[in-house]
Parts: sequence; structure tokens; C-alpha cells
Amino acid sequence: MEKSELIAKVKEAINLTKQKDFNSAGKIYVELLKHDKNNPTILSLLGLLYLNIGKINGAKKLLTKANKLNPNNPTTIEALGFVMYNLGEFKKTCSYFETIIEQSKNYEVYEKFINSLIELKIYSKAYKISEKAIKMFPLNKEILSSMVYVCIYTGRLQEAVKYSQQLMSTYPKYSKSWLRQGLVQEVIFHDDKSAKDCYKMALKYGEKTSAYYNLAISCNKTKDYKKAEYYIKKVIKIEGLNSNNYFILATACFGQKKLKLGYKYYSIKDSLRSKDPTISKLKNIWDGKSYKDETLFVYCDQGIGDSLMFSRYFPFLNNKFKKVIISGYPYLKELFKRSFKDYKNLKFRVHTKTLPKYDKAVVMSNLPYTLKKELDFPFADGYLVSDKKIVQNFKEKYFNTDKLKVGICWEAGAAGIREQLNRTLHISVLDEILKMDGIQFYSLQYKPILDDYKNYKNIIDLSPELKDFDDTAGAIQNLDVVVTVDTSVAHLAGALGTKTFMLLPYCPDWRWFDDDKTTDWYKSMRIFKQVDSIFWDKEIHDIKTELEKMLLK
Repeated sequence: MEKSELIAKVKEAINLTKQKDFNSAGKIYVELLKHDKNNPTILSLLGLLYLNIGKINGAKKLLTKANKLNPNNPTTIEALGFVMYNLGEFKKTCSYFETIIEQSKNYEVYEKFINSLIELKIYSKAYKISEKAIKMFPLNKEILSSMVYVCIYTGRLQEAVKYSQQLMSTYPKYSKSWLRQGLVQEVIFHDDKSAKDCYKMALKYGEKTSAYYNLAISCNKTKDYKKAEYYIKKVIKIEGLNSNNYFILATACFGQKKLKLGYKYYSIKDSLRSKDPTISKLKNIWDGKSYKDETLFVYCDQGIGDSLMFSRYFPFLNNKFKKVIISGYPYLKELFKRSFKDYKNLKFRVHTKTLPKYDKAVVMSNLPYTLKKELDFPFADGYLVSDKKIVQNFKEKYFNTDKLKVGICWEAGAAGIREQLNRTLHISVLDEILKMDGIQFYSLQYKPILDDYKNYKNIIDLSPELKDFDDTAGAIQNLDVVVTVDTSVAHLAGALGTKTFMLLPYCPDWRWFDDDKTTDWYKSMRIFKQVDSIFWDKEIHDIKTELEKMLLK
């Protein structure tokens, strides 16, 4: 084909695309590729067309090939970034946008780049990109909306309020203005009533899915579980099957102590988690029956705290299979191997991309449901075993003191912004306790966000010694008590049978139900539940009183 004819055909296809006649434009590009299948320009244009009409996988294939043939085309790279974003491949999204962000004048590139960084929990970089975006697009509603989110995630709460107010005053009829204002009211001002009013206004301006979803979460937090169930069912009706929605539905049931129904929804959630590549690969899901000549594969699908909590169900698998392969985090492997060494059929491995050979499979968080132990809390007096040598090493190095030995942990990691802010304290909140005489404090906090703890000279920082949870367990076994927020350290201390004082927020995670003093999960744990949605004064004072009693003994 002559060059002039090629150019004319491309122009025709572009004009057809502008007229939204995508079918005719696509036919032209396909015909042109028959003459030159490796033309990067045509590949890129057809990839862009597919992206615009939602043929994401087709767009990915074409644009990837175009990028290999001509790796410096910013239009192709930008389109690939959008493709990866649509596919939920956020690392790849960032890698593509990273190469073009300096010269890009497309606000959507910034918006999707920021959102991807948030998904990957790279908050500091998300803020830097947001700063640049807000300078380039100071009144863009999507950028302002993203800026509110980023500021909350990075603890810049005053800035979050400022940008939320700017968004609201500039775009009062924009649904996201009300969603962001609702989030500000909820997580910064702890005003759940105003938050709900904002989410209802977002409904008025057309944002049904996110508004119902946020209303469900807000109702869960304020213990209005029936309303939470009502709203999340609205979301499910709109969106269909979605793992996050079933998780909220499960927690609404847990809040009402409908444990069997809660675990049922929880198991549905796991079957829908297609974003987890391992879960999507699992075949022959176990039905709970015994298969004495077969191998069971258990995939530890949740975070560290859940892995520690649900590991109590591992022993019940031992006699149901010839072999049970349990795949989990590397920093839990040795602890689990030692703790469950008497159960000879249990074999522990670290997560890898390659799955082992197995006959049946189950995800760890579904074990209570599959084993029909939804109402059971086995081994609540402790089931994990520390390494005696590690315990002794810590004792000789740090714990040769007659003082009361108190471990502290004040920050929590979490999947969502609500949970992370809700469960994390600034160390100054513990000030009344940390000023007590006769106590040696030990930090069990791994990589704290802020280094303010260094201002307290009576805290020994153990974090350089904590390479895995075997080390943390060894340290905890030398303590008289652990004072902690709701995080993995709380689960580890409880599972070891160590005396634990847990600071539970006003709106707690589902697993604590409505308990405010004790928990069925761990007999050695005492709960100090927040009675004020903002302040911790009473709970800190109550813990101080308990520590004073321990000092008298």
C-alpha cells in the first residue's frame, strides 16, 4: 500500500472515531494491519480504539506490541497505563505513567497514577504527585477529590479539610464532593451523623454505588447493623457479585452475632476475590469432609493478624487428610512449624507463585465455616509456642531488670483508610502510662511511621531485633504485659497466652463483636474499649490503674 493511501485511510479512521463510529474505524485499522502487521502506529491507534470501547484485553495485546516496536511513543505508553489501571494491575500502571508524568498534561494520567499509588500504599509518593497535579489543575474536580483522599492517607488532615471545602464550594452538585466531605466528617471529625447525611446527598446527585457502600460502612461503625445490611444489599443489587460487598455484609452479620450467616458470606467473599491470583487458581474447593488418602492445600489469604488468629484451626485438619500443605507468610513459618509440630500431617511452606500438587483446597479464613466451627473459639488459652533460645537471648540482652516489663504497640496497618486511622494512636496518647515509675517499656512497633517514640527515654526499642514473628514471640514471652492497639501484636500475644491489654476503638473490627472487656478468642486478653469516639482518656487511665495494681504485687 502506498504511503499516501495509508495516511488517507488512517485519517478516515480517525474521523470515524471522532464520530463514534468505532465499528467502521476498527475495520479500517484491521484491514491496514493485514498489509503491515507490525506497524506500531496502526497497532497503537487500534489499541486506543479498543480501550475507548472497553475491549481491554484486546487493547492490552495491541498496545504492548506497539510499545515493543516503538518504545518511546508517549501516546502508546499513556494508553497502556490506562489499560493496566482498568485491569487492576497497579504496579504496571505506575511503571508506565512514571515514564511520561513529567511531560503529561492529561489530568486523568495524574488521577489514575495517584489512585494506583494509594492502592499500592505508596502514600508519600502519591502526595508528591498530587502536589504537582493540584498546581497544574487547581480547579479540576477529580484532582481535588484525589487530593482529599491522599491527604487523609498521609495524615495531612488540615489539608484534607481545606481541599474538601474547596471541592464542595466549587462543585456543590458533584456527587464526589459529598462523598469526600462525608469521609472527612467520618474519619477526621468522627461525626458519623453528618457523614451519613453527606453520603445521602451523594445519592441525590447520582452516585448510588459508592454512596450506599459508604452508608453501609458508616452504619456498621455505629452498630446499626440492620441498616448496614440493607445498604450493602443495595450495592450488591447494583454491582452484582463483589468480594468487598460480601465482606461488609459478613461484618454486619458478625456485629449481630449471626456467626453462621456471617461466615457463609465471608466464604462467598473469598470465592469472588479474582484480584488475588492464587485464589483465582484454586480448584476442588474442600467441602469439610475427610479424605484420608488425599492432600489438602490451605492458602493463608489474609493479613498477619488473621493468620495468627485463624491458625488455631490447623490442628483440626491433621486427621482429615494424608497431607496438609499450609502456605503462608515467610515470617510466620518457623513459629507455625514449632507450634504445630505434634500434628505430623501438617506441612508449612512460604507463598510462591507456583502452587504445590494437591487434591482439595481451602483458604484459611474459611476454615471455621468449612469445619462447621463457626461458634467455636478453640485453644483460647494459647496455642502458639515461642523458641526457648530466642526467649533466653532476649532475656539476657534486654530483660534483666526488676522493673515491671511492659511491651507497647501503638500503630496498626490495615487495608483501608478507616481501619488504619481507627486503630492507630499517636504515641503521646500513652503519655500518662509512659510517665509511670517502676516500669521498663519495650517497643514492639515495627517500622513506626513517626519517630516521636524516641523522645521517651524509658522505652527500649526492640524493632531492630524483630526480623520475624519468632523474634517478636521471643520478646513477648519476657514481658509481664503487652499494651497494644488492635494489630498483629495483639493476636500474637493472645495466642501465646501472654497477659494483654488491648485498646479497642469505638468502632471496632468485626471479630471483636460488641465485646468491651473480654474476648472469646484469647483468655489472656483484656479489652479496654473506647467509650468516646475521639478521646482515649478513660481507657488510658483504666490501664494505668491496672498497671499500678501489678506494681503493688
